[in-house]
Amino acid sequence: MADKSDSPWGRKSIVIQKQFFRSKEKVLQKLGKSDETKDEIFECYTQNFSQQQAVAAKLAKEVKNYLGCCKAMSSASSSLYETLESIYEEEWEGQSELANIKETLGLLWDDYQRKLLDQIFNPIIRYQSKFPDMKKKVDKRGRKLIDYDSSRHALEAAKGKKDETRTAKAQETYAEKKKNYEDINNELHEELPSLYDSRIPFYAQTFQQLYSAETTFHEEVAKAMSQLSDIMATLNKEAQTGNYSIKKKIPTIHRDNNSSSSHVPPSPNSSERSQTSLEQSEQRGIEQVQEEVREEEDEDDDNQAAEYQVPRSTPVVAPRLSVTDNSADNSEETSKQNDELPPGVLYRVKALHEYTCLDSDELSFTKGEIISVIAYDDPEDQDEGWLLGIKESDNSRGVFPENFTMRI
Repeated sequence: MADKSDSPWGRKSIVIQKQFFRSKEKVLQKLGKSDETKDEIFECYTQNFSQQQAVAAKLAKEVKNYLGCCKAMSSASSSLYETLESIYEEEWEGQSELANIKETLGLLWDDYQRKLLDQIFNPIIRYQSKFPDMKKKVDKRGRKLIDYDSSRHALEAAKGKKDETRTAKAQETYAEKKKNYEDINNELHEELPSLYDSRIPFYAQTFQQLYSAETTFHEEVAKAMSQLSDIMATLNKEAQTGNYSIKKKIPTIHRDNNSSSSHVPPSPNSSERSQTSLEQSEQRGIEQVQEEVREEEDEDDDNQAAEYQVPRSTPVVAPRLSVTDNSADNSEETSKQNDELPPGVLYRVKALHEYTCLDSDELSFTKGEIISVIAYDDPEDQDEGWLLGIKESDNSRGVFPENFTMRI
């Protein structure tokens, strides 16, 4: 006949029987009707083990969060430098170096995240994997301890009844339970302290690798940032020297008569300008202004004009017109007008020709409009041949070419 323990029902009944006796023993111990075997050293070990588990779980959680933040920071860094690369124009200094630095930063972030995963996070997970098996062993030791206490109490009860058969059976059961308990208890007395002591070299090695990876990462990123800083400093320096400044277009007056020709004075920035060409340019400017004055006095026929232009950076020397017979009257009238000028107004000019602004800081005006000339807030901002004024018709403010107007 087969043993009951070999059948599924037999094994289940044995388990149920064990659970019953263990529950009974726990109740008796809680009620104080039976004593409990105490091991203060083991209790200290289990407290250390529980604390070790909690610390490792918290560390794994924080490292996982750190990895997530690094991934987000890597993505943000990539987006930032892609935007910087897109707005950095090809003709600017360091455009090719910027693309290389962006690629380098991406590789640095990838390498750093891989080190965090391989050298920090995965070892922590392996370290934690030791705890479940140890926890099961500690729980098993607790069950064996209850079996041991239960068999011990059964033996004491059998001895009290002086039943040799029952006593012998209880003695045999007691010896078996005692051996099972002592075997696992001795193992845990070795393994728990060893596992607890392993935390120190593990944490030391883990954090050493973390700080080493961070040091390498930040050193390489700092080098890339230094290169970016140098590129931006060079770009800023070149921008201040005007290398990337957009030159304003030269205003032009169109006239219809065939007797006049256009004249463009040379730019003052030309290194080859000679003294002779400057004097000729100034003389032609004087003649043109005199012609404009006469045309204004003759009511300025719109169809009688000559085409000429003056760059914003080129000065036109205003001629001193010869005094006519009524010079005394004009001088007196001008002095009177100057006395009546509003505060801040240097003098007033009248538009000889229509002008359409080519930039947002310029004035547009039509022929005959009056403009009050004022001083620049910063004299260094003034371009030669250009004035700053307020148009009296609508109080709009801006710069305009001096050679399009006549002082009144």
